[in-house]
Amino acid sequence: MQVLDSKPAPVSFRMGRSGDGLSEKQINIVRKLIPVRIAWSSFVRDFGPINHTSVLITENQATGETRETHCCPNLHPLLNDPDCWLVASIENYNLATDTAKPGPLIFERVIAPPSPPLITNAADALAVVLNKRGHVDIDHIAELLHEARETVIEVPGSAIYRDPTDGSWRMSDA
Repeated sequence: MQVLDSKPAPVSFRMGRSGDGLSEKQINIVRKLIPVRIAWSSFVRDFGPINHTSVLITENQATGETRETHCCPNLHPLLNDPDCWLVASIENYNLATDTAKPGPLIFERVIAPPSPPLITNAADALAVVLNKRGHVDIDHIAELLHEARETVIEVPGSAIYRDPTDGSWRMSDA
């Protein structure tokens, strides 16, 4: 993990499309992203961690039952915003010490491409094809299963049928 207060590494830039270093567009992106990191540090310095949490423990005198209530005063003004929890994910907060460190969002890639689906049978292949194409595609199902088209037609059984009006394959529940 990188440290926020480290000295910046020298960056080379390139002119045109060839050569080493960052392009002009990439340099502009870096210039816009650096203030995001600084803004987090500035916010924490002024108000404490974004996820600062006060814990209030109350006891019901009649039953002896205790109740723990967590309040996040820095997030409270944003609670009506559906992206409130995206803001909260900027940092890793430690409730025990009331301290925070920049979250992975600041230092590493957090969104990865989806992993390829695991296809072990015709039902899996059919689900993948429906998700990808929006309709039954026998040729694509056969390709995913590494089987002949004729074999694939028989496997889903009553899950699909051939529409007599146009010859296309459809889901039985349609």
